[in-house]
Amino acid sequence: MPRDVRLDDNGRILVRPAAAMETLRGKAVPLENLKAASAEIQLRFQAGTSGETGIRLTEGKNSILAFYDHEKKELVLDFTDLDPSLTARCGTYRAPVNVKPGETVTLRVFSDRSIFELYANDEVAISQAGFFADPEDLKAGILDRNDAKTRIGVNAWEMESLKYSTCMSGDKAGKQSQPQNK
Repeated sequence: MPRDVRLDDNGRILVRPAAAMETLRGKAVPLENLKAASAEIQLRFQAGTSGETGIRLTEGKNSILAFYDHEKKELVLDFTDLDPSLTARCGTYRAPVNVKPGETVTLRVFSDRSIFELYANDEVAISQAGFFADPEDLKAGILDRNDAKTRIGVNAWEMESLKYSTCMSGDKAGKQSQPQNK
């Protein structure tokens, strides 16, 4: 997915989804009604000292976990519960996050049928491909385990699929990504 990468005034690398991604959003949907095959989910919560807070994407017996580990201060994208006959790389992917207990964590999870991206506080991103037997049946739910005890704010949107964004005229992303002739 397109990203905006830049340095802040302190020399930290900031990574966030490109602003054009917001043009792909449909209307906001309650998480329990979200068709997660092509979606964006935002979570906001306070960092704690233990537990894990994030999203579980499931289809049948297969699932992906995308979460913040409060104790390790890590962003985690866990593919260990995917069918290895569908997804060759079924590991766990981690990245450190600079956040202190009590500070706000904003997680953004993007799914586009087989591409999954996880962002934390515009400072780190993890991206990985994973496959489901039927991505149209992909559902999302809150993951708040191992004594995390966090209050979570949730926003969710179904989105236009990115796989057509540069190929089909008339779609929102295509209009954003077309080169301008002068």
